Amino acid sequence: MERVSLNGTPFAVGLHWQPPVKRRFLSRKALIDMADSLDADYDVSTIRRCPDGLQAGFGTVGDDWREYAKTPALCTCLDVPQSFLGLFSLRNVDGSLIWWLHLRLDGVIAEPGDKIFSTGEEAAKWLHAMQTASGIEPETFDSPMQSAEWLSEHLHYRPVDKWVLSKGQITSLNRIASRSTVRAFAVTSALLIVCVGAGIAWSHYREQAAQAKAQAERQERLQRKAEMEQYPERFFSPDWQHRPLATDFAGICLPAMMRVPLSENGWQFNSVTCNGKTVAVAWGHEGGADFTRLPEGARLDEKDMRIARSSTPLPSSIRVVRPDGPGSDYRLLLSRDEVMGLLAEITQSTGTKLSAPNFQAAKSRTIDKVTIHAPWREATWELSEVPDLLLEAAPGEDGVSLFAMLSEIPGLAIDTITYQDGWRIKGKVYARK
Repeated sequence: MERVSLNGTPFAVGLHWQPPVKRRFLSRKALIDMADSLDADYDVSTIRRCPDGLQAGFGTVGDDWREYAKTPALCTCLDVPQSFLGLFSLRNVDGSLIWWLHLRLDGVIAEPGDKIFSTGEEAAKWLHAMQTASGIEPETFDSPMQSAEWLSEHLHYRPVDKWVLSKGQITSLNRIASRSTVRAFAVTSALLIVCVGAGIAWSHYREQAAQAKAQAERQERLQRKAEMEQYPERFFSPDWQHRPLATDFAGICLPAMMRVPLSENGWQFNSVTCNGKTVAVAWGHEGGADFTRLPEGARLDEKDMRIARSSTPLPSSIRVVRPDGPGSDYRLLLSRDEVMGLLAEITQSTGTKLSAPNFQAAKSRTIDKVTIHAPWREATWELSEVPDLLLEAAPGEDGVSLFAMLSEIPGLAIDTITYQDGWRIKGKVYARK
């Protein structure tokens, strides 16, 4: 037998286990008789309960019996499956490297199921033989650190198991305590029982409180998960709700763009873009233009010195008044097919050219390890070759208003209006998944 240490507690390994007997109690005499029938050198024993009754284990420790009396048998304190096979590399209390094989069959420790080896080769041969005989896939650990970590995670050995239930306790078969020792033990046990009882009560109270808290937290998490899955829109920003209608965007951008002169200080107008906040103009250098007299508010482009650029803030901000619901209401959004159909119909009616929207995957978030997806998708769109007659926020003489048509599509917003050898409108549109 050997002693190993796990979490600072010594445990005994290397007992010879017998088949279980259907009894509620095994007397000292019965244990001695069983030991004598096996090997006269056996001088210690322990008992464990299993599905088929009581199972006794025996070993030989000689003069070290006092140390082993403080040490429970390791295999009686492990919480492993009913059928289990494992080989562990461990260091005994003296620092020597040993290998320990543990085998259970239907909750019963097999006769060679608590065996120790001094070499890895011998241990590997036994492991192969036990695996072949039992058909159990083994757990194996090559280093003492890995073995100790795995065994510590599967230990089930509480103070009540040690002091009250005497779980896995190893008893000498050759020595009987004196009466004075018995009396002292009885007094000590009585005091210990009182202390342990109080400790158990306090431990039970704390355990119940912890369980109640954990249950409440779990219930809260489940409720939050259900809410996230039922109302995912609450966790995403409905960006289109903060964007103006197409008519309002055009109503403030187009007048400012139309006021840009075709030339200034000899510089020729090149392009103009409105993003709802500023009007950006690009000017090209022509013969007779002076690089020291740029258009008002313009600066030379550092990458192309023949281009000057200016940016002028709009006189006022664009109001945001949308008809498709307040807050995170997305139910008035159209499907992707409906959005694409309306845009295609608009391009056909107005003679413009459409770059069809390419909808991105729905945005996602992970909250409390729960992944939720926005119930809408976003796409960019572009209209080009827009006729000058359509560049009015309100309907023109023919009654056609491009921007009024765009405003009728829920979730549609304009990002920029640009003129450069023709009009071009870019924006975003949102649709239900």
